[in-house]
Amino acid sequence: MTERVLTAMQNDHVDIIGHPTGRILLSREPYRIDLAAVFDAAATLGGVLMEINAFPGRLDLSDVNARAALGVGVRFSVASDAIAVRTSGVWNSASRPPGGGGSRPGGISRTPGRFRS
Repeated sequence: MTERVLTAMQNDHVDIIGHPTGRILLSREPYRIDLAAVFDAAATLGGVLMEINAFPGRLDLSDVNARAALGVGVRFSVASDAIAVRTSGVWNSASRPPGGGGSRPGGISRTPGRFRS
């Protein structure tokens, strides 16, 4: 899985890696993926963001993984994964900064667009 993600990150049409670990709480374990390698590549590329999905059934990236990504300079896209009006309240938790508030200005994107330098 790591090689697939790293290869995808090299594609000019990839701006965000969504659901980076693929986990669904209490239902599906995370992928077997070398997140350190993925985070290093994202930081090096500069234009590939990692999604922080705040939907209560996902919480992907976890707080631990988000802090690790922050530590190497990864930027984030924050998403609520709300796909219906009844789940739109999830945005409140999605709007909290990752890593316990350790994100830097410019480290989070909430709008679509091109992020490559």
